[in-house]
Amino acid sequence: MDFVLYDKNGVVIPTLAMMKNMSMHMGEYFFFSKDVKNFIFEDLNLKGTGGVIGACLICFAFTLLLEATKSLLYYLSLRINQNPLTYGRTDTSINHDRSTLFSALMIPTSMSQIRRQRLKFHISGYFLHTVDVIIGYLLMLSVMSYDAYIFISVIIGSGVGYFIFGAVNTRNRAKFLALKLHVYDRYDSQAGLTVSGSISNSEITVPSSR
Repeated sequence: MDFVLYDKNGVVIPTLAMMKNMSMHMGEYFFFSKDVKNFIFEDLNLKGTGGVIGACLICFAFTLLLEATKSLLYYLSLRINQNPLTYGRTDTSINHDRSTLFSALMIPTSMSQIRRQRLKFHISGYFLHTVDVIIGYLLMLSVMSYDAYIFISVIIGSGVGYFIFGAVNTRNRAKFLALKLHVYDRYDSQAGLTVSGSISNSEITVPSSR
């Protein structure tokens, strides 16, 4: 028979047996298990090799989804900071029935339109950030099971996700940087500050003296 001790405030004083039981539930080292017990939620047990493989696939997929949400958040940050003069080159929803020549001329007509556009991206980022936090905590709980198979699946999923979506982030960063430089080059050319393109020595003619 186990006795429970209380302090003067009515709080249970943990005994040595209780602390040992808590330590067994939390885990102290990684191990390779044949069954996954209490997977993320209590009483969610996955038994056998099939259950372990299923848990690893779930963690792998969730890790990929986490990297995808990070990539989308980065894309939305680029859209929020995008120069409004380049909206016509990225908003395909308003350019699908226009030629390439006129699509580049599609610019916001007012500041309120720019604010609405950026607010839309900000709200989308809010929901994506919430999903990102939820997935991150679920993966943290799965790794805290100290199952080595689950830990390895999360590590592999993170590496594969970065390999895929890291390339997407690099492409998007280069795309928006090119748009930004294009606007500045056009402005400088119109102002007579710079001339786009390089001029070789053979293209420069010097009038001969008579």
